[in-house]
Amino acid sequence: MKKKNKKILIIDDDPPILELYEIWLASWGYEVITAKGGREALDMVGSSDYDLVICDAVMPDISGLEVRKKMFDSCPDTPFILVSGFSSDDRELKEILSMKVAKHIQKPVDFPMLKKDIERFISHKGTAANLAKLPKEKQISKE
Repeated sequence: MKKKNKKILIIDDDPPILELYEIWLASWGYEVITAKGGREALDMVGSSDYDLVICDAVMPDISGLEVRKKMFDSCPDTPFILVSGFSSDDRELKEILSMKVAKHIQKPVDFPMLKKDIERFISHKGTAANLAKLPKEKQISKE
């Protein structure tokens, strides 16, 4: 799979975290676009087509789940990875599972594992049904 021209939107309110994602993902050959919060990301959604979105769950302006809800109408087939500090027994995780999130990753992010996830989800982009066919343990994991 060619990575050239594959665009990934990273949403986080912490600039050093955005920079860290940008360094890793660019080194893997992806075009990285960053948004410094949920509202900025939502403003960007109509202007470009993204192959994958990685979003922090907790941001001061709008939560990652709210971003997913609002993005789902315009781009339901774009894989969406939510990054959070939630544990697998948190109530919020149950809501994540119901939001058609491709994967929930717990902080701190394991970047080599994230690379594999990105490659898998981008290769399945196109229909939500393709993501639904992936084994559940590959969709939601505690990392």
